[in-house]
Amino acid sequence: MKKPKKESQAQKLNQKPTTPYKELSGRIDSVYDESNKKFEKLFIEIVNLKEELKFIKETMLTKEDGQKIIEHIDEFARRVETYDGKTVVQDKRLLYLENHFVDHEKRIQKIETILPK
Repeated sequence: MKKPKKESQAQKLNQKPTTPYKELSGRIDSVYDESNKKFEKLFIEIVNLKEELKFIKETMLTKEDGQKIIEHIDEFARRVETYDGKTVVQDKRLLYLENHFVDHEKRIQKIETILPK
């Protein structure tokens, strides 16, 4: 009679797994696959958010930009106020000159009537 050979430790490890092991391995694989899918979605979302953030940074108005715009508006408003003030003064000057022009015309007409022709 032949003695059955004892299996070595390496041979035991290389044996096909038993049914509970296969089931556990299948569960681990499905959890791994599901986790990978979730990480892929998360990665895609992060990349999209980075792109959106980059776009926002490129197009957003900074405090300095806003301050420059306000300064230009203030300067424009000062110029309008100055122009408006000059317009009032010019109107007064024109009215004064028109009145004097009319007065000079009357005097010239009087002189012309007095002088012989």
